[in-house]
Amino acid sequence: MKIGIMLPPKEKNNGGINRVAYNTLRNMEQMSMPHELVMLGEGYPNLSYPHIDLLPSYMQMNHLSFTLSAHPMDLVHTYYHPIDFSDKISCKRVMTIYDLYTIANPQWFSKTYIDFQDRIMRESALKADRIIAISEATKGDIVHYYGIPEEKIKVVYLGVPELFQKQVESKDFSCPDRYLLSVSAIAQNKNQAGLVEAFLVYKERHPEDDVKLVLVGAMRQPEEIVALLEKAGSCREDVLYTGYVSDEELLQWYDRATAFAYPSFYEGFGLPILEAMTRKKAVISSNTTSMPEVGGDAVCYCDPARIESITDAITKVLQDDGYRAELEKKAEVQAGKFSYARAARETLAIYDELLLG
Repeated sequence: MKIGIMLPPKEKNNGGINRVAYNTLRNMEQMSMPHELVMLGEGYPNLSYPHIDLLPSYMQMNHLSFTLSAHPMDLVHTYYHPIDFSDKISCKRVMTIYDLYTIANPQWFSKTYIDFQDRIMRESALKADRIIAISEATKGDIVHYYGIPEEKIKVVYLGVPELFQKQVESKDFSCPDRYLLSVSAIAQNKNQAGLVEAFLVYKERHPEDDVKLVLVGAMRQPEEIVALLEKAGSCREDVLYTGYVSDEELLQWYDRATAFAYPSFYEGFGLPILEAMTRKKAVISSNTTSMPEVGGDAVCYCDPARIESITDAITKVLQDDGYRAELEKKAEVQAGKFSYARAARETLAIYDELLLG
């Protein structure tokens, strides 16, 4: 059976969906299967699968229809939702949905944008033969917002790249002696402003602690954080921002951190939580959406909507060395439950179910 894998556009610094697709496909290479996989799009040059250059977008339905007419497939799986092609083409459809962030959080978007996203996602989801959700929380949102039966949706958890599981050579690296790390793009849903505010409260209550807060990631909406720091007096120097860093640099930031914090409002999965646990770090995380699925009993949870709750979690993890050490031990065990090898096996099982019965 021939399976087309629809890939996202390449990025300068591949992350997110590109990372999920690449690592899952890389693990599939090592598995025996009765199918031929073809990458629809530019493809990844260090993978052995053939590829078809044309990458259709959801605004160009005819492009994908023409591609499938010229190169018939038994199944198409899109890692870059949504997907659509002519109903005259006989082909199974599999769609990975990472979250319904826009629809579930209308307060952050215009109605026009929400309606557009809802329409294209809903139409694709209803036509799909199987939907892969990356968490039970995302599956629940799909059922709730789209009314799609649960049996049509399979949960396949993410993993972390092999690099994050290996010991890395320690290089010259300038960082504070003691710091709380957070990794994510600075955007409203990530609640970095809430983390900064809670950290500044912690510093006011524990002036003897020289700990810093280090924010790693692309800065998209920094206004709230800038406003907070302008009012923070001398404490503003305790909040550091690195911008985007390479994977090698990121591992250094993880490994040298005292603890990790991720009080996001909404996540389809929460990959930085898994990355931090893989590096054996004590993690502070929100108690909402998918994050308890990822963190299990290895995380100190907080209510992201309450600054006092975030501050209490920071205090507990930074002030109680025994508790922090306990979380570090649990982190390694919890992280071991997730892998791209498992994701590849479970994805192949979905293909087999649809194609082989």
